[in-house]
Amino acid sequence: DPFIHKLVYQSFDELFDNCICQYKNYRELELGFVGSIAHYFEDTLREVAAKKGLKISIVDPTPSDALLEYHIQKELHA
Repeated sequence: DPFIHKLVYQSFDELFDNCICQYKNYRELELGFVGSIAHYFEDTLREVAAKKGLKISIVDPTPSDALLEYHIQKELHA
């Protein structure tokens, strides 16, 4: 639906402007997004990011596996 696409696009655009683009070196960073909103609207998220010169490395709909792996590795190297 064009209305929904425009609404989501503008929301991601504002998110990047207000949260990401405030950092001096924001174009040098790789971004990762977690959750169902990022997952279901990944194409729009990447479209807005590309317009702003941002790099998205991962969009993970369910972070539990990666979070579990992080904590396992942390315990192994503690």
